[in-house]
This record gives sequence, structure tokens and C-alpha cells, in this order.
Amino acid sequence: MMTKEDISALERSIKEQSDNIYSISFNYVMGEMHGTRNEEKDEEDEDEENKLYYNLQTLYLKIRCYLEAKNLLNYLNAFVEKIAPFIENKREALQVSGPYMSDGDPYLTAWSEMNTFLVPFPVFEDRYKKKKDISFVEEILKNSGRLITHRGVSVKNEADIYREVKWFLEILFPSIRQIEKARFIRKFKTYHPDILIPEIKVVIEYKLIREGRNIDDYVDQVKTDANNYEGDSEFEIFYAVFFIIGKPVTKKAVLESWKERKFPDNWHPIVVME
Repeated sequence: MMTKEDISALERSIKEQSDNIYSISFNYVMGEMHGTRNEEKDEEDEDEENKLYYNLQTLYLKIRCYLEAKNLLNYLNAFVEKIAPFIENKREALQVSGPYMSDGDPYLTAWSEMNTFLVPFPVFEDRYKKKKDISFVEEILKNSGRLITHRGVSVKNEADIYREVKWFLEILFPSIRQIEKARFIRKFKTYHPDILIPEIKVVIEYKLIREGRNIDDYVDQVKTDANNYEGDSEFEIFYAVFFIIGKPVTKKAVLESWKERKFPDNWHPIVVME
């Protein structure tokens, strides 16, 4: 029989497992949505799918164990009946649904369904608030162009963009740090991201790309950032926002370039076309 301490540890583990799936599935579901995944899967695609499938299976087993420990047998049976068909078949487990709204993102159906069963438990409420906050930030980043236009800003450099976005985000997240306070420290240099949101452990970096420029050069710059943004454990999720003026490339081309560079799972691209 599980002790109270065991159950608390399991609750933390479920939160971490679900958050991990959310992070590592982002690029997978975006690839499915925008058609950037190869029709004929290579070894890298297979590894990505196997990693996701393993994490989904693990989350399923943890939630089963949790519901059994809480002695919610009818609820457990309903969970198994609903989720088992996904977990028993890799193709079903990796099924992508959504987005619910035209400007939203797709999601892994199995992951979403499992999280639905956690909604009644207050211990998981803080997680859902964080997810909601992160989704809200993603929508703001995707609509950076509209914000800049509304504010009447003439974009000359990246700072013209992120200063306006940061101003807006500070209203919602008051503890956003000033850029000079970043602490990603390497041996000979300290790196300063454009925007930091401590409440939800998010880092945001903008790249302004004008017509005639090589997108690969900018994606390489972000990859360098990904290699160097270490040393501050307070932050876990990283967004690279490519603000493209003049439509020199397609959104699909940006995502393909991103995939080729094998970014860490907690780095996510957002493309804004102006």
C-alpha cells in the first residue's frame, strides 16, 4: 500500500512526465501540422516517435497507479477504457488533433485525453494554470506583427520588436527581468536573452529576417544560443521567434531548417510573417 509520501512523489512524477511530453512533442506536432516531416521516415524520425511513445506509455502507467492508489476504481476503469486503445497502438498514441481554433496549435490526442482525467484533482491545478499561461504567451508571440502594427512601430532592428512585446508581457507577468540581469554564463561571456519570464520559466529570443537574407544563417545563430544558454536552472522553455519581413522564405522552409539542426527538445520555433 502506498504511503502519503509515496502518493505525493507520484503526483510530482506525473506532473514532470506530462510536462516533458508537452515539451518534446511540440516539434513533432508542428511538423505534422505544417507537413515538414518526411513521408518516408528516416532513423531520426523513428527515434523521435519512439521517444514520444515511450513517454506516453510511462505517463499512462503512472496515472493508472495513481488512480488505483486513490482507490478510485470506477474512475480507473473509465480511464483504462478510454486511454488503453491509444497506448496499445503506436500509431494511435501519436495521433495529432486540433487545433481547436484557427490560430491555435495541434496536440497529441492521447496526451490531451490523459490530462483530462487529472482535471478533478486540485494538486494538478497549478500545472494547468502554467500551461494556460504558456499557451497565452505563444499566442502573443505569434501575433507580434499585429502588436507592432497596432503600436505604430517602425521596425529597424530586433530591439524594436522585442521591446514592444516585452512591454505587453510585463503587464501580465510583472516579474519579467530586465535584459541585463540574465545569468547564462559561459567561460568567457555572459549571454543575455531578449525576454525572460520567471513565472513560467520561459526565455524568448527574436530574430529579424529581411528579404534576401539566408534563413539558415539565422537558424544557426539560434542554435548557437541554444548551446550557450546554460547556467540558470530557473528557465526551462525556450522560444525562437523568427520575425520575417518581405516574405523571403516560407514558414515551412524555416521549420525544415530548424529540424535539420536538431535543437534540444525544450527549444521551439515560432514564425511571424510580415
